Amino acid sequence: MRPDKQLFTLLRDVDATHESAYSPVSAVFTARELVLPVAFAISWPDGTPCSLVENYLIEQYRDGASVREDGGSLRAIASKLTHLIRHCWMLKRDFWELDDDDIFILIKNLMEERKKTAPLVRARDNNTVRAIISTVVTFLSWLQKEFLINQKLIGPGAGYRIRLAERKTFDPYSNKSTVRLVYGRLPPKDSKEPKRPISREKRNRLWEGVGELTKSKSFVVGHSHDARLGNFLSHYLKQRRELLLELLEATGARPGELARLSVLANENCYKAQELVLDTLKRRREIQRKIKLQPGVAMRLTVFIKKHRASLISELSKKGIVSFPDDRVFIGANGRPLSERTMGCEFRRISTAAGLTDVQSCMSMFRHRYITKQVALHLEAYLGASGRTQQMMTDIDYRTILKKVATTTGHGSETSLLHYLDMAWDELGHGRKVDAANSIDAAIDSAMTGIISLIGTLSQSQLKTNIGLQSARDFLEKIRMELRTAHLKS
Repeated sequence: MRPDKQLFTLLRDVDATHESAYSPVSAVFTARELVLPVAFAISWPDGTPCSLVENYLIEQYRDGASVREDGGSLRAIASKLTHLIRHCWMLKRDFWELDDDDIFILIKNLMEERKKTAPLVRARDNNTVRAIISTVVTFLSWLQKEFLINQKLIGPGAGYRIRLAERKTFDPYSNKSTVRLVYGRLPPKDSKEPKRPISREKRNRLWEGVGELTKSKSFVVGHSHDARLGNFLSHYLKQRRELLLELLEATGARPGELARLSVLANENCYKAQELVLDTLKRRREIQRKIKLQPGVAMRLTVFIKKHRASLISELSKKGIVSFPDDRVFIGANGRPLSERTMGCEFRRISTAAGLTDVQSCMSMFRHRYITKQVALHLEAYLGASGRTQQMMTDIDYRTILKKVATTTGHGSETSLLHYLDMAWDELGHGRKVDAANSIDAAIDSAMTGIISLIGTLSQSQLKTNIGLQSARDFLEKIRMELRTAHLKS
């Protein structure tokens, strides 16, 4: 038994049928089938099933918890509750035997735990500990309501083993205050530096990180017996990582949206010069289209029709995959990348780029894109209306942000209000945003292209013609982008 063993396993298409309907006509009971697209098998550290947590997760699914391909918010709940499971195992107590001191000890242990790779660094900050305890409180409250009718396990006031306190919180979106029950001995909130748009320096270092990963060839270990396939996979993964960085910046798409990017909807994107993608965080599935720079559209088309198609051909020869899913981003095994896997991939790039000690995540690309979009629409509105910054009203701003929200996939323009200050900073030098964006995009693309080309040519085991072809493709791409930027300016 390993104490650090993962205690949950993702299961797909789980039959959770538990109800039946009686027909008085036929006098027969008929099961009401319920198949969960995703569920989790939870266990104690010794492998024994933890059925109470499994039942709780099913209830959370019925209440609307997202399950997406990698488990969604249901996976996050399962992960947080494993801390409670390990804690109870260590104390040799069941959930209903816990008291206030046990929860406080759990908080203390969570705060004192250190990273295995960096013993001086905490494994989690105070905000993460607070989120874990919030999930624990919700689970124990559900347990008391469903199974512990005559026991006072957790609640407000005297007599409860675990004491909760009332806290009033204000929701800025609904403009209402609500009263919540929380555990009263939580650590204070950590004040985090707000995420800013990613800087040009960081983005260039990320592109260099892709080259460093390519040199390491750590992913070719399983193909050490086949040097040709190993070199092919090295080149494919480099192209896939670079495409990920380019689309993050060029579209501002959420990682989950890029993970679901369809081949059929985008294989001819160079002609339309727009990206078609599903919008997440909405109650119903909707698609949106985002305009692409010619160079970005060409890179995506080349990746789909050349690099991805070549990988599928290689894998088909070995009998690994024959009918791949309709996803642009696939792994070296032909399976589609999940949002979670894509996040791990980005962290590997950040580590190779030497950005582990600074703020660097995929959402910072989205912040950069949204800021530029708000500035672009703001400049156009000022030009059309003849207004100045001092004359702008709340209605004016909301009109602008509604247009931006259709591109970024936000459900409400109020979510974009905090981008206005950064957009005004973009306009602070009085430049024309549309032309400047085109020139900036061309310059950024030229820089990333040079970094990519250096990485390709530095692969000593790759055949010379691959490097030369990459050089020719890159020069053609730069020629087109600079020409387009010149015409717009």
